[in-house]
Amino acid sequence: MTLNRKNSATPGMRQALALPIELEEGAPPLYAQSALAIVTGLVFALMVWANVATLREVSVAHGNIETSEAIHHVAHLEGGIIDSISVSRGAVVEKGDELVLLRKESVDNNYSRNAARRADLQLRAIRYAAEADGVTPDFSEFARDWPGLVAEHKSTFQTTTAKHKISMTTHLARASAMKAEVAGAKSSVLEKAEQLKLAEEQLEIQKKLVGDGFTSKQQFLTAKSAVLAARGALAKAKSLEERALSDLQSAENEIEKFDAELRAIALERRAEVVAELTELEKSYNVSADREDRLTIRAPIDGVINAINVSGNGQVVRPGEIVLDIVPTNATLIANVRVNPDDIGYISIGQRAEITVSAFDKKKYGVINGKISYISADAARDEKTGETYFQVHIGFSGNDAMENALVKKISPGMKASSKIITGSKSMLVYMIKPIASSLDGAFSEK
Repeated sequence: MTLNRKNSATPGMRQALALPIELEEGAPPLYAQSALAIVTGLVFALMVWANVATLREVSVAHGNIETSEAIHHVAHLEGGIIDSISVSRGAVVEKGDELVLLRKESVDNNYSRNAARRADLQLRAIRYAAEADGVTPDFSEFARDWPGLVAEHKSTFQTTTAKHKISMTTHLARASAMKAEVAGAKSSVLEKAEQLKLAEEQLEIQKKLVGDGFTSKQQFLTAKSAVLAARGALAKAKSLEERALSDLQSAENEIEKFDAELRAIALERRAEVVAELTELEKSYNVSADREDRLTIRAPIDGVINAINVSGNGQVVRPGEIVLDIVPTNATLIANVRVNPDDIGYISIGQRAEITVSAFDKKKYGVINGKISYISADAARDEKTGETYFQVHIGFSGNDAMENALVKKISPGMKASSKIITGSKSMLVYMIKPIASSLDGAFSEK
């Protein structure tokens, strides 16, 4: 029976038995072919996208918002008691503006005493100089601040000048009298000289008459005696003239001497005053400097970042920081700490995105910046023992400053940054783990 079945198989049946089962059952359905084509297309498209699409490589670092220049801490040397505070946090100030005023009672009053003494000495120096030069002193420079002292020195100058005038008037009167006496003596000399001339002429006439016998010898002797008397009178008149001239010279010398003595006394007193003033200047400058420091002024142009005193009546200790000022020309930066493993991928000028923890990233977005500084060596955090490189990210460009977030942030806020170190395609990211595993596997012993 078995044999009969073998013999009954046809050649067509034998050929069908030799074909695969799938072909034996017929061609695959159309939907299967379509699904296979779609899957193949998607895989191919995914591979193309993975090769074309790129992903950023970033290094994440955290830190704080700071200023590019150091914040100026305004302190007071001696300390004192707050009288008033003239500024508030956020106020824009210029160099020299008043910030805080301390009470004068908190320091000694040496400045007031030294200032008054200094003004008095300066006024005395001006007065003595005017007395020496014979002019009216100019106290206008001190009239506003020291009207009482100015009035006192004006009165003293007028009194001294009046006394000098009285003494000078006496000397001038004596000189005037001497001048009148000299004038009288000169007139007398001229008169006696004329009389002598007439007597000599008469003597000559009598001499001729006696010789001719026209007159007696007695008349001749009388004429001769008159000449002798006239000569005596002229000599006496000249003597009186010389005495008058001498007295006049003496009177004029007295005037010059008196004037010179007054000038010498004034100059001597002025020299003493100047010496005293020079000695006083040292202590005055010290007290004036201390008085000036009662007003704490802005050392630079900037913005008040913090006020560390509460207000009127608070005691400021010597050297205590009263205010913090951010320089006007300082820009904000993000000072972040970068892991030493990432520092090799970071360089000056690389772009970075900054987010501030105090503000919602979805609302304000990120701040675009660039690396402006990388520390030359790593530092270690003493608390955590963490090693890091200090990196500054600046965001002073126009794009950054237009960001609403930049206008709101201030130094001290926490910041996070993503430093863009490069980019890779999706395909490289997917292949890299496999390639790394294979590289490690085929390199083992």
